[in-house]
Amino acid sequence: MANIGSMTARLALQSASFIRDMGKAANAVEKNTFQMRKSLRSVEQASRRLNRSVSQLKAGVVGLAGALAVRQFARFTRQAVDSASATKDVADKVGLTTKNLQQMRFAAVQTGVAQNTLDMAMQRFSRRLGEVSQGQGELLGVAKQYNVQIRDNAGRMRSNISILKDFADVIKNAESQQERLRIAFKLFDSEGAALIVTLRDGRVGLERYMQQAVDFGAVMDSSVIAQAKIASDSLSALESIFKTAFNTAIIKGFAGEITLTREAEKLAKPF
Repeated sequence: MANIGSMTARLALQSASFIRDMGKAANAVEKNTFQMRKSLRSVEQASRRLNRSVSQLKAGVVGLAGALAVRQFARFTRQAVDSASATKDVADKVGLTTKNLQQMRFAAVQTGVAQNTLDMAMQRFSRRLGEVSQGQGELLGVAKQYNVQIRDNAGRMRSNISILKDFADVIKNAESQQERLRIAFKLFDSEGAALIVTLRDGRVGLERYMQQAVDFGAVMDSSVIAQAKIASDSLSALESIFKTAFNTAIIKGFAGEITLTREAEKLAKPF
């Protein structure tokens, strides 16, 4: 009987110990389960934040791409407006219509003369015609020698382009290349040497180039050029808006990238 009682007591103790151990194990499992759930919630929250950051970054990239495209369009538009506006300014300065200036530029380029060389030559030509009208200047002797009239029958100044065509015939019919060079220098100063090629076929050759400029679409309508100044003011405002949109897209995209990095770091911490 004593042995049975002793065994019963040991079994009771062992059962109590087993129950305590099981309780600890259950508590540990419950605690670990709670920690795992907490970690999973952290993972889910971090994932949601990460997805939001990715979406923001995508939106920033799309916005940036859009801003870049619009900005590029604005740049091309500005260049077109500036070119038209500059054509008007140069034409007024050299005494040609915008159409005639563009035609002469076309003729110059077709004969290997740079546009800025042509512009400077036309400016000097206009100034020297003004001197001739006052009975003086470098060109006066040549105009008299070849009987080129700078005034019409009513005593009014003829257009620069009409007088230029007369001198183109003079250069074409000059007795020698040396005489052509002399005349060209009287007309255009140092730019004259280059323009001999442009004018060597006389009035007919020059008018052929001028007509080609129109036929090939190299001449912008004068009404469009006249509106360039107005367009320039509108573009200035537009460029300011584009600049703001571009800078905003850059900042948002950069901020999204920083947030994305931070959320990725948080996502890795539970592990």
